[in-house]
Amino acid sequence: MGASAKNKLLRNLLFIIFFVVGCFFIGNLFFFKKEKLQTKDHEIKQDQFTISNESQGPASVQEEVENDPLQKGEPVADYLIKHHASKESAPEDDVQAIQQLLQVVQSEIKNIDLRFLSTNESIVDVLLGKNRYKMKFVTRDPRLVNEQDQLIDRWKHPYFFHLNGPKDISVRSAGEDRTMFTEDDVFLGESFQR
Repeated sequence: MGASAKNKLLRNLLFIIFFVVGCFFIGNLFFFKKEKLQTKDHEIKQDQFTISNESQGPASVQEEVENDPLQKGEPVADYLIKHHASKESAPEDDVQAIQQLLQVVQSEIKNIDLRFLSTNESIVDVLLGKNRYKMKFVTRDPRLVNEQDQLIDRWKHPYFFHLNGPKDISVRSAGEDRTMFTEDDVFLGESFQR
């Protein structure tokens, strides 16, 4: 067998290997993505059931099951922000829910580079389904998204997002005075300057 025949055979073999691996990857991506999300969401809900069961009794567990967003066909992360800007939650809880929402996006959209999500509007686009998987993470709730397609805090002011690195983004609310970088701002962890 000549050198060119060996090279051709090797190229064909590599092509077949890449083709099979590619088909497997695409199959997993399209066919198993929804099942993976449901399983992940179910595990999170199970943790919530345990907490609810200890604090409020079995009736609240049944209520949680009946209100499961996956059973209603609601977006995957709506349960994270269901109390956003409500009287039952504190402003810190709202910021934490937004931070967790971004972590859900990062875990479900693999290899997402947050540098492309540096604006509030670009983050909302991804959350509403403008992403490579067409996955909708939240519904357009006026407590969460304003008419300019920005995530807003309980005082109807847009959140500020600060990119700390390609996989780390901080969320900041201007607080009740609606002025960013003042003493009443709400954020998690270390403060960052403009």
